[in-house]
Amino acid sequence: RDTVLSWQSPAGWTLAGLMLVGAIRLLVSSIIVQRKLRRAVPITSGPVRRTLDQLLGRHGIRHAVRLRATASAEPAALGIRRWTILVPHDLSQRVTCEEIEALLAHELAHLVRRDPVWMGIVRGMICLMPWQPLHRLLRRGWVETAEQLCDDWTGAAGVPPLTLARCLTQVAEWKLVPTVAGMTAVGREKGRLTRRVLRLTNRSDCDSRSRRPHRLGVPVVMEVSAVLLVYCAPRIEATTGAESEATT
Repeated sequence: RDTVLSWQSPAGWTLAGLMLVGAIRLLVSSIIVQRKLRRAVPITSGPVRRTLDQLLGRHGIRHAVRLRATASAEPAALGIRRWTILVPHDLSQRVTCEEIEALLAHELAHLVRRDPVWMGIVRGMICLMPWQPLHRLLRRGWVETAEQLCDDWTGAAGVPPLTLARCLTQVAEWKLVPTVAGMTAVGREKGRLTRRVLRLTNRSDCDSRSRRPHRLGVPVVMEVSAVLLVYCAPRIEATTGAESEATT
């Protein structure tokens, strides 16, 4: 018997080709990130570095964190073993000292929570299995959940919610440049930002939401259900002419 969905079938070769293209995309994106890190300038002194060192000491974080300046307007937290925080090169001229602390605390929260690791896994799933739309739904819910939890961690670190809200608004102004081609992404980003700012400025609403099961459970359950459906459903098999005659 030959299984219709085997790797030797046309559908199997198509899936293998899609996985190969996804692996190439994943490799290219990793190379781009590494080049970006090499071009970034290390920050070894100044108010931004001092603020980060104070945060590390205050919370007893012994893991070394590299701080680098980049031309990008969006801060980022990267690294699995070598934690790295990327900030705009003119950050100290753009925001106040309190907002610098809020920004660094938020990015540090991503590293403490190991968000770069988990987001890398989700990105790998999306690239290697592009035919599964639930992966993108999972990433969208995961990103929103991670941002909210990092906002909570930042508040627990002593940063006033209003200061963090102002910092988020400032960063959004730097990176959100509306264009005709990117109006959908900009609108989605603005909606996510609005929810975060409202959540920070209304702590009672934030606390009530934190006690509810989070929406991230929905895509996770859908993902598991889809996997079970694929592997537990009856398989379609093709029979040869002799076998079909024998059965009749």
